[in-house]
Amino acid sequence: MRPPCRARNLFSRSLRNMPKDYIARIVFDIRHRTLYLSRQDQVVAGINFRCFPEHAIVEIVFVAVDSSEQVKGFGTYLMNHMKAYALKLHCTALVTFADDSAVGYFSKQGFTQHLTLAPKRLAVAKLYTGGVLMQCELHPAIPYLNLSQMISRQQQVRLHAWLNLPPMRHLSISRAREHIAHAFVRGEGFVAVKDIPGVLEAGWSDAMLLQSKPKAKPAQKRKEQHSKSKRGGPVIRDLRNHSQSWPFREPVDPTVYPEYYETIAYPMDLKTIAAKFKAKEYLTKDDFVNDCNLMLDNCVNYNPPDSDYYRCAELLRVFLQ
Repeated sequence: MRPPCRARNLFSRSLRNMPKDYIARIVFDIRHRTLYLSRQDQVVAGINFRCFPEHAIVEIVFVAVDSSEQVKGFGTYLMNHMKAYALKLHCTALVTFADDSAVGYFSKQGFTQHLTLAPKRLAVAKLYTGGVLMQCELHPAIPYLNLSQMISRQQQVRLHAWLNLPPMRHLSISRAREHIAHAFVRGEGFVAVKDIPGVLEAGWSDAMLLQSKPKAKPAQKRKEQHSKSKRGGPVIRDLRNHSQSWPFREPVDPTVYPEYYETIAYPMDLKTIAAKFKAKEYLTKDDFVNDCNLMLDNCVNYNPPDSDYYRCAELLRVFLQ
């Protein structure tokens, strides 16, 4: 039996609430890939995923470990390989929709329910009943394939430093704090990361530190982006005054359409856009345009094509362009 078939069987056995034909369709879909761990020609763990390079994000669809091979670290081992592979694809985040039984596993792997990614990036995740959306941001300087070794070295460095601390039994409180370095008091300014005790000993190299440092944007580019974002004011005013914008001027009333907020994950309207613009949350023109498109896409996805709401969304989209 070929590995994809074995992976499909593993997912079917482990994910009993998921229809088998749906699992087969996803596993054999050319847009999806499966990362699996085999042992004696048997697939003992697998992760099915789909890459969205335009959003620099990877959606985790299925994760399963054979029941006879659990609590052996295979799930963590495979997820670390998944993170390293995602970085090779130039993807900086993982996203998944986890059911209640999987939230604990994903939390241990660095996923969180506190969503900070842009709604447009999170929208790639398939939504399932009875689950929560989780994300995991990836850092290019973290060696995910050697993560356990790096953590072990860090623990050894901490233990060595703790064992070699000078005895403080006879020191007063004021003297006990004399070894703490306050660079700003001496007027030395910022301290380089590599000069912090324990950083280099923990396995970080100069190259890794440079790679982790965010690249500053030129002042002129920041000025241009800020200038472009300020142009959103007249656009918002024109959108509100447009004859076809009446469905979008206020948030959808949940008392009139209670199922709307169950269907639409990220609601958006002109009132919310104006409030975000006033609060200076739009740093670039693209951020503003993305929210406008999200508002129109929500309308098109929720309403039938022959409705007035659908027609207003399409006309407003033409006006926005």
